[in-house]
Amino acid sequence: MNQMKSIDTYGALSEPATFTIQRLLPGPIERVWAYLTESDLRRQWMAAGQMEMKAGSSFELVWRNDELTDPPG
Repeated sequence: MNQMKSIDTYGALSEPATFTIQRLLPGPIERVWAYLTESDLRRQWMAAGQMEMKAGSSFELVWRNDELTDPPG
């Protein structure tokens, strides 16, 4: 992997089209994996959507902040 270019404390660009996030999360790895890979659980944390469960597959997460019922601020 290329040396990561720091964006800020949220993540870094490790390649031109790859954003890498590293976090220490509470709970067992099985629960964290479920929240990353299962659309309904991921919706509670980041964004829903289908993902191909294959190494190297790409995916897209879309945030529609303007559709929030109680936006921050």
